[in-house]
Amino acid sequence: GFREDSSDDAAFVKAAAGTLGLGCTIRRIEVEGSAEAAGETVEEAGRRERYAFLDQVAREIGARVVAVGHHADDQAETVLHRIVRGTGLRGLAGMPRRRAIREGGEIELIRPLLGFRRAELASYLRARGHSYREDATNNDPAAATRNRIRHDVLPSLSQAVNPQVATALLRLSEQARRVNDAMAWVATEALAGARIREAEGEVVLRAEAVAGWPEAVRSEVVLAVLRDLGAGLRAIGFERIEAVGEAACGDGRRRVIELAGGVVVERRGTELCFRMTR
Repeated sequence: GFREDSSDDAAFVKAAAGTLGLGCTIRRIEVEGSAEAAGETVEEAGRRERYAFLDQVAREIGARVVAVGHHADDQAETVLHRIVRGTGLRGLAGMPRRRAIREGGEIELIRPLLGFRRAELASYLRARGHSYREDATNNDPAAATRNRIRHDVLPSLSQAVNPQVATALLRLSEQARRVNDAMAWVATEALAGARIREAEGEVVLRAEAVAGWPEAVRSEVVLAVLRDLGAGLRAIGFERIEAVGEAACGDGRRRVIELAGGVVVERRGTELCFRMTR
């Protein structure tokens, strides 16, 4: 309900679903209180609540997959947005084509339209006589940073630097995704060989093994361990991940590194111990 015409959007979706013989579930969720409690913006809370709603409806009707409508232009804008804000290799990959809709859940979120440009989709709909609606705020450069990227930054880059800038960003995204997949596989193998023991809320690795890996592998393994512990990765910055790697490469003297989300990493002689304290 952030936009004045959101009720009209809902009515359009309901009518379109009826025409196509599809079921339709519409729910209004108040997010202001949820955002304040979680220390989020209303946009962040809205996104979280939206995916929770989609997950709930999928489970209610027995669906195993939720498809959303992000397309190639959304992906290019996402990658450029992340670059200018600061991101790592994982962020360069942009939005994944498929992932679990919630951590540890069985229902998949898929984005089947990522391979198609916005103009292609609009042309497809017009050719088949299907109407569609556009979010009016998407045309307001002042409404959000992404809108400035869409209406100002990308067109300027296209005109002054590279007419195919969106294609270049999409190619970069795909290359980053492939590297991320490879790194995840390498990290899984490396972690299996370095693990000493594992218990509830604790993972202990051989520090010497961690120190012997290339820096990229080291960082990926640290992230994998933190994910296994259930740590919130968004709050843990690059510098803290690097500090954990430095502790593994140290001389063995005790060193304690506190990370956001209640995670403590401790170097104890030959061991590198990850522990949840909450």
